Amino acid sequence: MSTLFCRSCGKNMPASASVCPHCDATQPPPAQPFVPTYKSQTTAAMLSAFLGGLGIHRFYLGPTWTGVLYLLFFWTGIPLFLAFGETLLIAGSRQQRWAKKYNKGVITPPLKPWMKFLIVSITTFLSITIGLAVIKIFNPKFENKLVRLRYILTPLSPDSIWLHQATEAHVSLKQARHIIIKHMLETSGAPLTPEVMELLNKTLKLNPDIESVDAYVQDSYADIGVKLNLRYPTLYLITTNNGSTWNCITVNNEAAEPSITPKECPLTHTLKRPAPRVGQWPATAYNYFISQCAGRNSYFESVESFDSIEHRIAICPCIADRAAQELPESEIATPITSNTRQILEIIKDECER
Repeated sequence: MSTLFCRSCGKNMPASASVCPHCDATQPPPAQPFVPTYKSQTTAAMLSAFLGGLGIHRFYLGPTWTGVLYLLFFWTGIPLFLAFGETLLIAGSRQQRWAKKYNKGVITPPLKPWMKFLIVSITTFLSITIGLAVIKIFNPKFENKLVRLRYILTPLSPDSIWLHQATEAHVSLKQARHIIIKHMLETSGAPLTPEVMELLNKTLKLNPDIESVDAYVQDSYADIGVKLNLRYPTLYLITTNNGSTWNCITVNNEAAEPSITPKECPLTHTLKRPAPRVGQWPATAYNYFISQCAGRNSYFESVESFDSIEHRIAICPCIADRAAQELPESEIATPITSNTRQILEIIKDECER
């Protein structure tokens, strides 16, 4: 029979007695033997596979400071890739090695084969998926790589919302191209009419994110632009071959920051539109001709060829319209040839009828 000493009177008493038979003092319960806790390979693998990016498995396995580092830098994505590698190492670790490293040599139940297969499969799938996403983000053909990474990490930020809306607006622009193409075919590239602009606005503003619409046509060139937010750039579709092919660009002519673009629409700071033309002449040459015609009379034989100043002002636009169709721009550079002067006199007579 085992005995011990009373904590109160110090006399010998049975170890199983809760009260001392000599002094009636209550004895404390006997101390429980220390049972060490062991690290489960299954638990560690599950934590690493599903919460490894936050470092939870490091808090479980130790040392704790590594888990703190994982938690501090999880937003970079680096801890996630490290956790994927650790998951494979944990799942493939042998019992003896696991016991020696984490359980002081005590063998614990191994990771079940089906569990090992499941964890390795999930980890491999996630690694490949995220790896391909990162490669896509950092492809050299894409602009604003860091902004794209932030777009994924912070999908509700204003920049990310605009990028999503711009991608949707690009689709809307593609759907509205047929309006411009039809106009170019019917008018041989004449400037847009108010009716066509109204139809464009009506079509594009079916997308509620589009605030304003811009468009321009000149000969074989055309563009359609949409503004989604005053703070951000404008999205344009451009064709230079009568609508056969179209290119998308993002025009940041207001120096809006940050400059983020959909992947199909590279960034530029200017939109280079061809100068307006009337017939064979640029608009500047057309306006210059009218001013010369109505003012100095340099294109005609004499001032007396016009009845009055009002007559010149009224008839010169008609002459300019007809001349722009029949004469190349080089023919009206002063001084003009006698042949050109004769043609202009004929056009003048026809306009006076």
